[in-house]
Amino acid sequence: DGVLGAADGARDATDGVRADTVGAANGVLDAADSARVATDGIRGAADGDRGVADDIRGTVDGIRGAVDGIRGAVDGIQGAVCSVADDVWDAVRGICGAVHGVCGVVHVVGGTVDGICSAFGGTVDIVRGAVHGVYA
Repeated sequence: DGVLGAADGARDATDGVRADTVGAANGVLDAADSARVATDGIRGAADGDRGVADDIRGTVDGIRGAVDGIRGAVDGIQGAVCSVADDVWDAVRGICGAVHGVCGVVHVVGGTVDGICSAFGGTVDIVRGAVHGVYA
């Protein structure tokens, strides 16, 4: 009976060690699962942070695009203003050219009139000289 009792005790001890080992292994597995869940949580938070960073980048890119659009509009306005200024300047230069042309015609006419008057005056002087010569 003592040997059987010792064998039963050894079996019970083995069963206890086996149960403790299984419990410890299950505890390790539970801890690993908890670590995995925590890691997944960290990954999720990092992905969320990346999503926020991507949203911020998208907003910054949108602002840059708006600034570029404003620059383009300003360039367009400057181009339009400069084009109008150039057109006005060309018109003024055209008017000045026309005025100079009219002045040139006036000078030609004036020179012609002066020439006619000089010729007429010279003729009058000749006639007068002849008259004076005859009556002298």
